[in-house]
Amino acid sequence: MNRASGIVGSSSSDSGGDKAPDLVGDRFIHQMSPKAGSAATWGGGITVKVVTGEQRAFYDKHKKMPKVVGWNDTKAGDLFKPVQPTVKITMKASTSVPAGEYRVVAQAPKAGAKLKVGQTIKIVMGYNPGPATTGNGDVNVDVDAKNGESKFCAKRWWC
Repeated sequence: MNRASGIVGSSSSDSGGDKAPDLVGDRFIHQMSPKAGSAATWGGGITVKVVTGEQRAFYDKHKKMPKVVGWNDTKAGDLFKPVQPTVKITMKASTSVPAGEYRVVAQAPKAGAKLKVGQTIKIVMGYNPGPATTGNGDVNVDVDAKNGESKFCAKRWWC
């Protein structure tokens, strides 16, 4: 029998003495079984879970789940990009979301809950497939009421 070495949290690259490891491209062992110091039996198997430097930096920065309900898809996507493999997104039609937009309408874990490295994060993205309105019943919100030009094309040279 061999003893599992205490390598949890170690980097796959040589940190070069006092220099901290580069968190961008490195891989870090965040969990292993059997645990460090315990006996591993011949043929019994060893499990090692690894995170990237970007994932480790995300969890170091976000010890608790942020409140993302109400965020648009771009903002939520940017936040969870480093841990994308652990994020499960479900789509749901919702009249509480402005037409043509995607917004987070539910999340798990709850905002403020402790985040564990590698845990699944569930996001429910709401969308409203209905016609876009200005709120006053005008269905054609893309047209500027003052000059009749498309708001979309007014800001783009190629329209």
